[in-house]
Amino acid sequence: MCRFLWLPVAALMFAYFLVSIPGVVRASKRICSDANPSNCLSSQLTLVYVHALQDLHIPLGVGTTLSTFLALAVPILFWIMACFIYWRKGRDWIGLVTSLTLILFACLDNALPSYVGYPLPIQLANNVANIAIYPAMMLMLYTFPTGRFDPRWTAILFAIIVVITALPSHLGLGLASGVIVGAIQLSALFIQIYRYRHVYGALERQQTKVFVFGLGITIALLLMSELLGAAPLPVWQQIALGPMWLLIWLALLLSISVPILRYRLWDVDILINRTLVYGSVTATLVATYVGLILLLQGIVRLITGGLSQQPLVIAVSTLTIAALIQPVRSYLQRAIDRRFYRRRYDAAKVVATFTSALPREVDLDEVGSHLIGVVHETMQPRFAGLWLRPPDLGTPELVTHGQQVHPAG
Repeated sequence: MCRFLWLPVAALMFAYFLVSIPGVVRASKRICSDANPSNCLSSQLTLVYVHALQDLHIPLGVGTTLSTFLALAVPILFWIMACFIYWRKGRDWIGLVTSLTLILFACLDNALPSYVGYPLPIQLANNVANIAIYPAMMLMLYTFPTGRFDPRWTAILFAIIVVITALPSHLGLGLASGVIVGAIQLSALFIQIYRYRHVYGALERQQTKVFVFGLGITIALLLMSELLGAAPLPVWQQIALGPMWLLIWLALLLSISVPILRYRLWDVDILINRTLVYGSVTATLVATYVGLILLLQGIVRLITGGLSQQPLVIAVSTLTIAALIQPVRSYLQRAIDRRFYRRRYDAAKVVATFTSALPREVDLDEVGSHLIGVVHETMQPRFAGLWLRPPDLGTPELVTHGQQVHPAG
């Protein structure tokens, strides 16, 4: 039933999206002069961006055309993914919720400044786009990835969010409602942790990993955008920083869509591992590099009374960092494997130990017993067997040499 109700809702929101396109185009032609760029629409150019275009002698029309294209291309991508999720996962409750949430995200930045004069369905869709986006997002968070409220009392928290969101703003509950909703938002994190440890199976855990990893990238891009936006940057970097919001929206889209579609979920372990390793390596080497330069500058200043050996300090620091790259990476890789990928790390150690001891074994029965022990310790099967060809027979008949094994615990 809900699958068929999705169609008229999506059609109404799509009509609203089409109606809002001329407003997006008009807004892109106006320069946003707000001191805080986050208050500007994504289709508008900021004063900093306009000045950067002028310094590079790029016509203003090129910038407005690009911003208009991106402002329309991103919601279209959200629409495409929302329809694809409905087609593939529309029979699941979480698929429907996710699809509708993406549709609301697609209409989020295209809210009509004034819906007076538009047909009544468009006015209704405008209200839905502004009011329903937050509850829809929280519903997805509370039911991700199974589509169920688990524990069941989490449905009460979601109901509180819906009630507070629906309250008129003139009641004067802004601060109180903000505190309550903020506390409930924080509770969603602990609920996901509880589900991950006690409720989810292997598939749901991988879905959660992908979602959290993508959300972490989205937050990192947001922080990077804020930090770079507040820093004095060269002109070409200011130009490159402008469309960063496109990467932010795409990261959010993929973090929601990939786990719902269950696409290559187990690849995320490799991505997380590499991110942890190379992120830690980069942070460690940068801190070491800065520390070495400061230390060597202090030593040079004490010896010579000045900084005449500044090029030598930089050269020594650079060569030291170059020599440390591989040892630091190897150490951090082992440390992260031991801490976050203990089972795989232990399995690799067991196989390596067996491989190193294999050339010293001369008893075939002993080798077979050790091999079955390795299989049991690394893969924990219910039964393991070893088949060998008798050495005195030329026929392909095989005999079995195996034993019953039981997983630990």
